[in-house]
Order: sequence, then structure tokens, then C-alpha cells
Amino acid sequence: MAEYSQAQEAALRRMAEHAAELPVRRPVPGEAALTAQWQDDHGDLDSWSEEIVLGYAAAVAQLRADAVREDRLRSVEPDGCGLCGIPRREHARRWVSPAGWHAWVQPSNDQILARMKARRAARATNSRKGGAR
Repeated sequence: MAEYSQAQEAALRRMAEHAAELPVRRPVPGEAALTAQWQDDHGDLDSWSEEIVLGYAAAVAQLRADAVREDRLRSVEPDGCGLCGIPRREHARRWVSPAGWHAWVQPSNDQILARMKARRAARATNSRKGGAR
């Protein structure tokens, strides 16, 4: 089990409390399997200690962040910023975790190609599911 500082534990507690107040949300892919795995490992939800709840909340938050990141990558404009993917016209100055504050950066040819392929794959998946074209 991961060790958390007091500040991290307090932040996770606040996130869990806030999440409990939010309207029902649609689970992300893999969340049901994650919940089942945690229940198999730690028993019934009602018997979980605060440490287990915090660990579970962190695992779900990571799963949701990964899903959002993947969705964002699929929807990035091919010629969006090389660091964050935001189109040049909307960019101005932005902050992203690995790069910090930055102006729009020309994406590399490899980035443009990868983004075009990701959009094409997302469109193909959507059309197979009967989604919008």
C-alpha cells in the first residue's frame, strides 16, 4: 500500500467527500473491474478502513485521469501545440505539467501523423459503434 503524507491524505479525503456530493457519473472503462478487484482483496465496502478507502480513491482517480487523457489525445487537432495539443488560435500562453508556462509550439511531423492516425482510429471505432460520423 502506498504511503501518503498528511497533506496528501487530507487532499484525498476532501476529494472523496467532494465526489460523494457530485451527481451520479458514468463509470470509466475498467472501473467496475477495479472495484471488483478491490472488493476481492479487501472484503465488503462497509468494512474498509480509511487507508483502504484512500488507496481505492487514488486508484479510481488515476483510472479516470488516464481515461480523460486518452480521450483528450483522440480529440487533439493534428496541428495543435506540440506540448499540450491546444490549437494555435486558442493557445496564448499555457501551463502544462511537464513543460510549465509556454507559448504555442509547432508540433513535429511525427506528432501530427500520430494525432491524425488517432483521430482516424477514433472515427472508425465510433462508426462501428453506430456513433456520429
